[in-house]
Amino acid sequence: MRIPLNPVMASLLAAFLPTLPAAALAAERGQVVNTGSPGGRTTNVNANDAITYDGAGAAIEVAQPGNLVQGSGLRITAGSALRGNTMGVRAQLGGAVVLFAGAITTRGAGYGAHALAVFDDLTPPAYGSGIALYGGTVQTQGGSSHGAFAQGGGRISMWDASVTTTGVNAAGLWAEGLRTSNGIRTVIAATNTTISTQSSNAPGVYATAGGEAILTGGSITTAYNSPGVSANGDGSRIVLNNTQVHAADGMAARLAGGKLEVNGGSLTGASAVLLDAPTLPTTRTPAFASIRNATLTATDT
Repeated sequence: MRIPLNPVMASLLAAFLPTLPAAALAAERGQVVNTGSPGGRTTNVNANDAITYDGAGAAIEVAQPGNLVQGSGLRITAGSALRGNTMGVRAQLGGAVVLFAGAITTRGAGYGAHALAVFDDLTPPAYGSGIALYGGTVQTQGGSSHGAFAQGGGRISMWDASVTTTGVNAAGLWAEGLRTSNGIRTVIAATNTTISTQSSNAPGVYATAGGEAILTGGSITTAYNSPGVSANGDGSRIVLNNTQVHAADGMAARLAGGKLEVNGGSLTGASAVLLDAPTLPTTRTPAFASIRNATLTATDT
């Protein structure tokens, strides 16, 4: 299945991918910021640089339409025991980040230390903020610190990556909401990506309040009672194309409203698929699942 980029991300990729700087000596550096108005500025981070930051916000911070941060092989470490909620990479208000390989790790034990985060504006004239990741590793340690978190109409796309979370309530991918001004859906798209959550109440993929997650290939593995994938609320949608899902003691797929579309792959868990009662008071549409050419296995027999 072809996963389209939104117009802003597509134009940024077309304009800037050929201009990545030549390799330079790797360096240690602090926070990278590109938030100036009116936008249209590009920050090229030297290949293989190590970015270490434990202050407010994120180790890489970009905002405003047309502003871009890009780099290859970056080693990004955010947060510490003293600063528990520093994010790894954050794009908002029309900003974009393009990363090739490398590693993004958040070490804080606090709430919301996401490795990749997109917060888009909910009112006009916002453009779609976005992060594109080609290869590399994504890791978080804190509770409710998701591997990739997108909200308000933004987009995160990743290819050939791995995502690992170890905290309670820390999803691998979390897509939330629609942009209220024009109904643009929040989307996280992952191709050939390995997702692993290692604590309780930590779904591999979660879509809520109209968010959408699209996976092609790859795998999802969860521990304890965590569902493999979970959707909640009207308009929320999860699409799995030839993806292998394994939940240790939870449901492979749990829907409390929203829609699940599966084509190929497998769903293995205590229950393969559970259509549950809505948990959001605004949910008006029952959960729906469409499953084709997939293997379903329930281990709680």
